[in-house]
Amino acid sequence: MASAWGLTWNQAWNGAWGVVDGEGPPPPPPVVGVPPPPSGGYPSHDRGPTPEQTRQSRVRFGLETEVIEAVAARQVADLHLDEIQRRQELEGELRLRGIEFETRHLEELNARRQEMIGNEIAMRLRAIIANDEAALVIILAASAI
Repeated sequence: MASAWGLTWNQAWNGAWGVVDGEGPPPPPPVVGVPPPPSGGYPSHDRGPTPEQTRQSRVRFGLETEVIEAVAARQVADLHLDEIQRRQELEGELRLRGIEFETRHLEELNARRQEMIGNEIAMRLRAIIANDEAALVIILAASAI
């Protein structure tokens, strides 16, 4: 459509405004069957690991067990902590490693802690018995002289 100045709108602006009033070449046809490339991160068909897969990986590689072992060892060395303080220490350590706290973690911690305490008591009893046996041998040796 010609304007009062003699040129069409698209001719006056050299096509800077795109196709106006059907002038100019038609747009290219859309490409069918080729998806656009992903914009970054995970491709659209794979959104990354699910929370369950992440948890299974941590269990498989022993990260949770490693944290529980370390916390249990510290708690056995410092027996004055109550239940709430033991739980808070475990939650904090798991949070530092990016692991969501679950009740089973506390159960595992308590079981491992009790096992370590039992081992410590057994070791001390064996030492006492060994000292008693050594003292008995010394007494028997002294009485034989």
